[in-house]
Amino acid sequence: MLVLPVGDLCTQIREALESDPRFNDLWIAGEISNLSRPASGHLYFTLKDGDGQMRCAFFRRANARSRATMENGRQVVVHGNLSFYEPRGDLQFYVDFAHDEGLGVLHLEYERLKERLAEEGLFDI
Repeated sequence: MLVLPVGDLCTQIREALESDPRFNDLWIAGEISNLSRPASGHLYFTLKDGDGQMRCAFFRRANARSRATMENGRQVVVHGNLSFYEPRGDLQFYVDFAHDEGLGVLHLEYERLKERLAEEGLFDI
């Protein structure tokens, strides 16, 4: 029986992902949520659709060149690579390019639901 320290397993997972060419040149589409803009200039967000979600990091150097509107609810297509962030044990997508595609379907559905509930008076005091 092989017993690995957690750190060793995390390193092996990261190395396996980063050495597999299928995960080093990916385009994925989804809607931005949980966007965070720390003072570092990096952007952290979740890219999601109706079937799944992926944590993303868009580092300052790459996002400074981007013309995409990076806001919650925006639909984007991003390019980058998949990796594993060992300190937190997170699968993460490292974005190097983003293309804005407008408001996402999930955000539009949320706004429509919010509007309907407001009409029903559910937000009244």
